[in-house]
Amino acid sequence: MTVQRVFISYEHESGLGIAEKIAAYLEERGRECWYWERDNTAGAHTWDEIAEALVASDYVVFVVSEGSKASTGQKTEISIAINVGRRRLVAAVDLDMRPASLLGVNATTLTDGVEKACDRWLKQWERPAPRWTIKKESDPVE
Repeated sequence: MTVQRVFISYEHESGLGIAEKIAAYLEERGRECWYWERDNTAGAHTWDEIAEALVASDYVVFVVSEGSKASTGQKTEISIAINVGRRRLVAAVDLDMRPASLLGVNATTLTDGVEKACDRWLKQWERPAPRWTIKKESDPVE
């Protein structure tokens, strides 16, 4: 089985501590996590490196915290994740803080703690990703 890779998006001032806890918990359970504060390369072009990490990830966890609605960085990361088709999850301190582009995304509040949220995600990740197929007109009708 290949290792699942998780990109963690957060607003620096209010979300870094939560991102660190999520990464630690998921890594203890065999997942690889990437978040800017710890994993950026000195001297690398910021958005190239972030886009590369997002493309390499299987999942993206958005930590929604006090500064998220105003964070242009998180909004850019959301756009990249959508464009490359990554499964997205929201870890919310407060669901009302979600940027509009995350309103339809699977959201988990952290009121029960980071561990319980991560355990729910790990169970979800055990299931295969939904596959969408487009039927051609020549396909037989079932």
